[in-house]
Amino acid sequence: MFFRLLSLIFVVLFFSGCATTTDPKVLQEPIRYTYEFEGLDAEQIHTKSRLWIGEVFNSAESVITLDDKESGVLRGTGVSVVGYMMYDRQFRYNLLVESREGRSRLSFSNIQKKDYYNSVIGGKVAGMDPKIKDMYVVIRDNIDKIANSYEESIKKQPEDW
Repeated sequence: MFFRLLSLIFVVLFFSGCATTTDPKVLQEPIRYTYEFEGLDAEQIHTKSRLWIGEVFNSAESVITLDDKESGVLRGTGVSVVGYMMYDRQFRYNLLVESREGRSRLSFSNIQKKDYYNSVIGGKVAGMDPKIKDMYVVIRDNIDKIANSYEESIKKQPEDW
């Protein structure tokens, strides 16, 4: 009897950490990054942002859904892959880049798991679900890396060749 009770307590305590969820308020708010780019006008930032999307996502045309150079807005839908629990898992999100004179804002919103897909190893793999706190932490880290690459790309000076 004692062993059963002890086993039950262990199972409850062990698996309770696996079931934590992300605060719904966090999921509803976009993740935003604001940058200052001294010496660049809105058109230059917009053009560099479009090039960055092409580099990071391998094709600007497959990501961008709205490209309004006059208002300095780029909208798109991105899919990212992260390693989690021995598999590459995917999540998708809306991407917004707003360019102004000498500054830019990068936003990620509507983060969702990508439905089941075939993995390279074989079999179907579930996507990264941002509602699960452990997965959200990994997603957020990936988005931070994407945002850092944006800032580096815009600040990079063109090469003389």
